[in-house]
Amino acid sequence: EGIFEKTKTAIRSWGKYVPWPVVQILLAAGIDSALKLGMMEVTMFFSDIAGFTTIVEKLPPERSLVLLSRYFNDMSQVIDNHGGIVIEF
Repeated sequence: EGIFEKTKTAIRSWGKYVPWPVVQILLAAGIDSALKLGMMEVTMFFSDIAGFTTIVEKLPPERSLVLLSRYFNDMSQVIDNHGGIVIEF
């Protein structure tokens, strides 16, 4: 089996269980997919922008988009700087 086929198989296997950013990290590390159970310490970040609805109701759509884009960019950078992965916004 060639490297291309191995990569396709790994992507299909991992893709069933974990988000794409994690699949990329696992593939780069050469880790094979396998179901395992175990305890692990993790950190999850949930965020809410206080007063968001009130703020964006007063802004044109373009400004709302810029506000969200800056917020997501800044938060993603902090998470990335600490070795985290953003799964979704």
